Amino acid sequence: MSDPTDVVVVGGGVAGRSLARAMAVRGRPATLLEAAEPASPGCAATAGASALPLAVLNPWRGRKGAAHPDDLLGLATMWRWAEALRAEGRAPGAHRSGVLRLPTDRRQARAWRARAEAEAGPLAWLSPEAVPAPFHAPLGAIRVADGGWIDPAAWLAALSASARAHGATLRSGVRVARLARERPTDPWTLHDAAGARIAMAHRVVLCVGADDAPEVHDAGRAWTPPALERLRGDIVTLRGGPALPLPLAGGVYGGSAGAVTYAGGGHRPPESTDPEAPARLRAALARHVPGMDRAHAVDAWSGVRARTSDLRPWVEELRGGLWWFGAFGGRGFLCAALEASRWADARADPAAP
Repeated sequence: MSDPTDVVVVGGGVAGRSLARAMAVRGRPATLLEAAEPASPGCAATAGASALPLAVLNPWRGRKGAAHPDDLLGLATMWRWAEALRAEGRAPGAHRSGVLRLPTDRRQARAWRARAEAEAGPLAWLSPEAVPAPFHAPLGAIRVADGGWIDPAAWLAALSASARAHGATLRSGVRVARLARERPTDPWTLHDAAGARIAMAHRVVLCVGADDAPEVHDAGRAWTPPALERLRGDIVTLRGGPALPLPLAGGVYGGSAGAVTYAGGGHRPPESTDPEAPARLRAALARHVPGMDRAHAVDAWSGVRARTSDLRPWVEELRGGLWWFGAFGGRGFLCAALEASRWADARADPAAP
């Protein structure tokens, strides 16, 4: 039997790949196991919420337009990673364009204007006349100067390439169904659905997002992680409408990449279907962007995201050497780099547990 690996990361979405890269650049490369088959030579695929076609990066969220300190720090960390990836010769697909938010009523407009005046620099208040075309903003708008958008496929590919270059091992088409150990001092053994051993590791980090977690058998006792709230969201791909000069955040969000515009929003039970989602999202975006009602939908994406009750990421040691890392609630591209850096920094010392 081969020697156990130090760290195995289960799940190749934005959480898992961020963690794999963060460990590798600190000289402690991990093994990443991704259930999806490779999308192309040298690049693992992914599914779930990390596979969305466009992600808007906006830490100023909710009706109050407030920003959690960790979301601001997460955005700054993500931009630093983007520059580091570019320095390695990679194309991270990150666009620091700014983000627009449109108030829904006069009371909100007044509150957002006051916030923008208090947070001058990160935020700017735009009068209706200053809002760029083609947006319809009779109450004005708030611009998040440091926000932007990301091409998730490009970002994930860049993370994978960087992690590999720093020594990480990435294996796709590997679904972990069971984790087990006989004694608390033993390494974890990872098995597939047929019971075959996949790997052994001193530490396992579950980055499975909204997917079902593997079975866990620790010293003869079965254990299941607590249930997370799971929500399904939709994104429609539109052609033929006006291009957005900067992405829009809010109840309906969107952004343009070349001749294609993406519109997303809403949430519903994870098992539900909504055949009207493309028409609904196009109509919602058209309220803010006149002319978008003439666009036609060419594709639609639907995915499930997981979140905790307090909407903060869940990073916790569940058992000795077994960690949960995820539940970003739709903010994985905003926060994963920060949380991965924190986790890896805490274990950069080879003697750290």
